[in-house]
Amino acid sequence: MAERFIHTLKENLLWVRGFESVEALHQALLEFKWLYNDQWRLERLGYRTPAQARRDFEARHERAT
Repeated sequence: MAERFIHTLKENLLWVRGFESVEALHQALLEFKWLYNDQWRLERLGYRTPAQARRDFEARHERAT
């Protein structure tokens, strides 16, 4: 899963944009992280966002214990 994320990061941010500074890169990475985790619906997660999948997992885990 991590390899797929890195590939997505490269295709959608690192290979298509230039950055004026390390701070600009840092800000772009934070924005991409938010977009990916909170907006990006993934087929392998049942068309949920990673944040939704984590919340669902944690809720199931809490009910099981």
